[in-house]
Amino acid sequence: MHDAQLAEDLAGRYADAEHERLYGWHGHGGLIDHRRVVYECYGRLVAAIEKNHPVSPQQINAARPHRSLAFDLGVWLSFWPLYLVAAMATVGWSGRHFAGSDRPIRWGVTALASLAVSFLGVQLGAMWTMAGEIVRLHNDHIGMFRATRPPWTQHLDAVFVLAVVLFWIVALVQHRASRDAEAPSDDLPIPHGILLR
Repeated sequence: MHDAQLAEDLAGRYADAEHERLYGWHGHGGLIDHRRVVYECYGRLVAAIEKNHPVSPQQINAARPHRSLAFDLGVWLSFWPLYLVAAMATVGWSGRHFAGSDRPIRWGVTALASLAVSFLGVQLGAMWTMAGEIVRLHNDHIGMFRATRPPWTQHLDAVFVLAVVLFWIVALVQHRASRDAEAPSDDLPIPHGILLR
């Protein structure tokens, strides 16, 4: 698996270097001659892997998409606290600005906010995972040739639903907390005597 992904990375870097040699600036080498350069380089590297290991080209290509679960979990878990902070801030703002409104209006605002914040969260999360990929690969050019796609971008619908659910959990928790804070306390002191004047 390591050799297959290394071959993929080296082919991409070689194509980028070839682009710079041909055109004088650092660009997307994977597009040179309809990806001919990157595929030819990758083919030579695959042949070297076949020579050194008893594997077929199909097995090498099958090993390319495998990812580190620990790394992906680290990237995901580091983003969601930021999203929750944004959700709490949005719920708090809407609660203050629509506190005097009727309940249907307040819940309607919450529903619209959950969709808007979740949509933005999905986009920012994709950028967050791309930044993680740059750190993982030590290369700011990810390119379409790479088979190791971040799971975030492969499950955008599920991520959006999860973001909406988390937003509503935050909204319900804050709503209950504010309702409990406004409720009269049952712990008021009870007078033990009658004050006579």
